[in-house]
Amino acid sequence: MPPTDESTSRAFYFYDPDTGRIIHAVREVTYGNGRVSSEAELREIAEGHIDRKGLDPSTLSSLFITGQRLKPRRYKVDLATKTLVEEEAPGGGHG
Repeated sequence: MPPTDESTSRAFYFYDPDTGRIIHAVREVTYGNGRVSSEAELREIAEGHIDRKGLDPSTLSSLFITGQRLKPRRYKVDLATKTLVEEEAPGGGHG
């Protein structure tokens, strides 16, 4: 396959199942014909980070997203829709 300028974005999140607060995220952007990690591979990386933080991944919820472009803002998981939403910063503005 010839190289391309296209990119693929994928992300795996661990979040608090009660509040939607993101505890840890692993994001990957692959350009051209680069190797794209599977959901399981991203989960394994994220679990390793969570373990090193002294947390138990089994007490957290997870979310896998592909192709979403995010602004440089703080996000949380909307518990009803299981999607990322911008989190309001203290004082009413965005983060």
